Amino acid sequence: MAVLCGFMLGSLRKIWPFKMDMTPHIADFKAKHLVNILPQQWDGLTWLSLGCLLAGIGIVFLLDKLTKRIDLKTP
Repeated sequence: MAVLCGFMLGSLRKIWPFKMDMTPHIADFKAKHLVNILPQQWDGLTWLSLGCLLAGIGIVFLLDKLTKRIDLKTP
């Protein structure tokens, strides 16, 4: 479980939705240098990210409760 948590925390740096383009003059996306930043304003992307985060947490807790109910019903 610790290894899986480490993989998830390690991947957050790559999938972080708030990035600043440090090389706007380069058109090729693979050659761009993007830096992770904290959101400066509460726009639609920020609310969408927070909504997805809360939905993911809710789904995990819901699946945990369903699993416990199913385990209780099976003899």
